[in-house]
Amino acid sequence: MANSYALNFNGSSRITFGRDVMNVANTLTLEFWMNTTSSDYSTYRSVVSNRDGSSATANYEVGSIVNSGNMFFYNGTVYDMGYKPPLNTWIHIAYKLVNNTLEFYVNGTLSKTVAGVTLGRATSMDFAIGAISSGGIQPYIGKLDDVRLWNTAKSSDEILNNYKKNLSGTEDGLIGYFPFEEGVGSQTINKKSGSTLVGTINSPAWITAEVELYSYKFLISLENKYQSLSYDNRDLIPKMTSDTLPSGIASCSTTFSTSGAYNAFNAFDKTITQTGSFNSWVTASGQLTGWLAYEFPSATVVNKYTLVHGYNNVNVAPKSWTFEGTNDNGLTWTVLDQRNNVTDWILWTEKEFEFVNLKKFKKYRINITLNNGNSSYVGIQEMKMYDTNRTLLFCPSVSEENFIKYGLNKNEVIETYKQMSKKSYLTTSSTQIGSGKVFKQKVDTSKIPIKKALII
Repeated sequence: MANSYALNFNGSSRITFGRDVMNVANTLTLEFWMNTTSSDYSTYRSVVSNRDGSSATANYEVGSIVNSGNMFFYNGTVYDMGYKPPLNTWIHIAYKLVNNTLEFYVNGTLSKTVAGVTLGRATSMDFAIGAISSGGIQPYIGKLDDVRLWNTAKSSDEILNNYKKNLSGTEDGLIGYFPFEEGVGSQTINKKSGSTLVGTINSPAWITAEVELYSYKFLISLENKYQSLSYDNRDLIPKMTSDTLPSGIASCSTTFSTSGAYNAFNAFDKTITQTGSFNSWVTASGQLTGWLAYEFPSATVVNKYTLVHGYNNVNVAPKSWTFEGTNDNGLTWTVLDQRNNVTDWILWTEKEFEFVNLKKFKKYRINITLNNGNSSYVGIQEMKMYDTNRTLLFCPSVSEENFIKYGLNKNEVIETYKQMSKKSYLTTSSTQIGSGKVFKQKVDTSKIPIKKALII
């Protein structure tokens, strides 16, 4: 399967992550996909850097050399890899440093070895992608995807066998994993399991991913038939730019200020902001309870939501609340989820809440009855909604295409206690009739009662 998104760097853009978040000592493996789109080599072009601001001191940095365009490794000294990436072509690059020996790989194949190389200083370093963190110096021009950083030395076989495969985020030695899956907004997160690191995107544009990355795939065998389980883990709410655009309606009980960035839609704008007005829905001053709602264009199933605390402090976050749905414009509300005494909020970090629900509602809201101690208001900076109910998919064969397209990922959890909300039959065989085709699929209605059929 392909990653959904990548990032396009225009020569004045970068992603910054902060100081001392990706320092490594002695051993390193750094991997990424790149597609250089400009022959402008008038300066060094930094792809990944861990440097002390704009000074010459570095833990590590990689990119292309001024004038020649060859790839380099930098630790205070520039090491020329002797390889110039072709223009407008996706390639995979890997650097491995262990036992004072640097190895450079292109598309999984060893290209150069340099002895006597060490990592630079491993303290007081700023991590960035697409340029040096301080001031956007030495900006890269091109597309990047799937940046991976390890504090271990991956073997040559591991680099070759895994560079086209997705990671789970739980792999040993992995400290940084940036597949750029968000697709919107000004932040990207480290997908390494347990990490809360967030990078700030300064100008790179989101694009549809063009690199095909695969995972170990599995199908379920039952009674000589092959099945899979699928679900859509995308946020059901679009990036809102007002209370009514681009679709649906965001609303709230009260707001701190309608002229600032405290409106209902600010909780659905896909942006976690750590400065200024914080782009956060906040109740009117003195209101310590309140509700935030989103109305879909049509009735939709929701069984999971995520929250980021309001404003700039976890004490603004909800502590006790109910999550409710309505189909009569709020005349009656059905409580779908209830939470009490939730106090373990982490600054700028999402918390997720999942519950059992198969019923469609047109409008959902969080109804907050207690905050985490703020004396002035309660609020939410970001809220997302999901339908994670599984669809049971019946596959007609065990072809490679079906494994890749429909198979379950390695380490994927199958929650047998959950209901299957839908059953889907994949049919590829057809009969020619005139200029069209007829597709047939038998269904045993004694085992599977049919209430509704959808042709897609």
